[in-house]
Amino acid sequence: MFLFMSFMLFKVRQERRADAAKASESATLSESDPLVPPAAPASSTEHKIPSDILLAVPALLDVLGSYLTTSALLSYKLPPSVYQLMSGAVLIFTALGRHIFLRRPLFVFEWSSAGITLIGLAFTAWSAGLASDADDTSIPKADLFMGIFVNLLAQVCYAALFVVEELLFATRQVSAATVVGMEGLWGFVTMAVIVLPVSQLISGPDNGHYEDTVDSFLLLAHNPWLVFDMFCYGFFCLSYNACGQAVTKAFNSSTRSILEACRAISVWIGSLLVYLLSSGRHGETLNPYSWLELLGFCFLAAGSLAFNSVFRLPGVFGKGMDARAAQRAAGTEDAIGKAKDVEAAATPATDVLE
Repeated sequence: MFLFMSFMLFKVRQERRADAAKASESATLSESDPLVPPAAPASSTEHKIPSDILLAVPALLDVLGSYLTTSALLSYKLPPSVYQLMSGAVLIFTALGRHIFLRRPLFVFEWSSAGITLIGLAFTAWSAGLASDADDTSIPKADLFMGIFVNLLAQVCYAALFVVEELLFATRQVSAATVVGMEGLWGFVTMAVIVLPVSQLISGPDNGHYEDTVDSFLLLAHNPWLVFDMFCYGFFCLSYNACGQAVTKAFNSSTRSILEACRAISVWIGSLLVYLLSSGRHGETLNPYSWLELLGFCFLAAGSLAFNSVFRLPGVFGKGMDARAAQRAAGTEDAIGKAKDVEAAATPATDVLE
C-alpha cells in the first residue's frame, strides 16, 4: 500500500519542476521589461523542519492504525460489519482532536451529533455481544470486545492522522499529492526497515514467525494471480488515499471522517451478498440481533449527517447550525480554529461549548 502511495512523488516532482520553470520565466521577464511586476515569493515564512520531514508523523500514525485494524480483524476475528460500524468512532475522535489541538470551538449541535454517534456505537457493540452469546460457533465474547477495543484505538490513530494533515494543509500549504507521496515513502521505509524485520524475528503462527515475509515473496513468485491482486490492491489504496487527501484539503478533516464512516453500510451489504452467492462459505449472515446492528447504523448515520448540518436537530440540540452553515458558506471556518471577525460576529456565545 505504502509503496504504491509513494508513486505520487513522480507527480510532485513534475509539479515542482513546472513551478520552478514558471518562476524562472517570470524573473526573466521582470528583468527584461520593467513594466512586468516581479514574481511574488512562494512563501515568506521559514520553517525549521521541512514539510517532507513532518509528513513522517501522519505516516507513522497510518502504520500504527493499519496494524491495529489488521489485528482486530485477523487476531480477534472481528466481523467486518462490526469493524466498519465501530469505525464511526473516528468522527468523535476527529472532532475532539480539532477542538483540543487546533482550538476549533464545537457548537452545541456538534456535541449532540457526537452523542448520537456514541449511542450508535453502543448498539453495535451490544448486538455483537448478543450474537456471540447466541451462537456457540462464533468467536468468544472476550476476543470480540478485545477486537472492538483494538479497533477503537485504531480510530484514535486515524483521527490524529486527519488532524495532523489538516494542520499541515493550513500552515505549510502542501499539496494533496505531496502528502500522499511522502506518507507512502515514510510508511514504506518504516515497514521495510522496522516492522517487517521485527515481525520476522518474533515467533508466531506464520511458519514460526509473526509474519513470514520470505514466504510471502515465494508465494508471489509462484502465483501470478497474487501479483495481480497485489497491484489491484495497491492501485485502489493509492486512489483511496489521494481522494481522501483531496477531501481534507478542500473541506476539512471532519468531512473526511464522515465519508469514512459511510463505508459501513456498503461493506455490510457486500458481506451479506458474498454469503448468499457463496452458499454460506464466505461473508456474513443475518442473525436474530442484526436489527440491533441496523439500528446502530441508523444512529451512526444520523450523527454523521447532523454533524455535517445535512438535517437540523430539534430544539436546543440544534443550536449553532445556522452559524456553522454561514461560516462554511463564507469560507470563514478557519482550519486551525482561530475565529475570524465574521465568525465572531455571526456566532452567539450560547451556541458554543468549549
